[in-house]
Amino acid sequence: MGYKNFKQNDSKWKSNYYSGGTISAQGCGPTSIADAVYDLVPSITPAKTAKWMEDNGCSCHGSGTYYSGMIKALKHYGYTDSTQLNYTSLYGKKDSKVVTDFLKKIKSDKYVGIACMGKSIWTTSGHYVFIRKVTNDHIYIYDPWNSGGACETTNRESWEKYVKYLFLIKKPVKKVKTTVKGVVVRKEPRILTKTKKIATLSKNTVVALSQIKKVNKTSYGKIMGGKHDGKWIRLKRTKEI
Repeated sequence: MGYKNFKQNDSKWKSNYYSGGTISAQGCGPTSIADAVYDLVPSITPAKTAKWMEDNGCSCHGSGTYYSGMIKALKHYGYTDSTQLNYTSLYGKKDSKVVTDFLKKIKSDKYVGIACMGKSIWTTSGHYVFIRKVTNDHIYIYDPWNSGGACETTNRESWEKYVKYLFLIKKPVKKVKTTVKGVVVRKEPRILTKTKKIATLSKNTVVALSQIKKVNKTSYGKIMGGKHDGKWIRLKRTKEI
């Protein structure tokens, strides 16, 4: 699966309503959410995230997306461990501990993130971008508006002073594929006589897991995203991908 570099001015959805305007004009928030969510929900598009966010109080009429709306949307799509890291703007600051921790965690490959940028090459006012990868030398961005160049491959010195707010998104701990049909979805990580059966998964179903837990020497995985978000499967009849 992975992530997707959606653009808010794509002709397929640029004219869709969002936040008192259109996705093209106001939709960097739901577009960044779609970039991240694609890893769990490959059928996602900015049109779908914008619709959900508009209907569920995430949009700030005429001004894009509430900061709280970004977290609300991420949790809705399965990223339950998402957090907003700061509530006071970092714009113009250098060597911030918040930025250091944010970049360090993404570099660990256990997290991705979203940054709200201030006036800069990224925006004339405010703009959400998806931070997909960090190395020693570069920060790799999917920008909902700009394509390529310094807007999508940059470094800390060029990027940090324009950051306003940061959102950290914990990635799945593992992805597995079922190897037989009828893998049981459980309410809890316990044997079936002690917990409720929710559903079954067909063979070759891929699921992301947010947690691995061993109970009485049996390993269970907690499903992340999708209609079975937060439920459990036994890992015996799966393989890691």
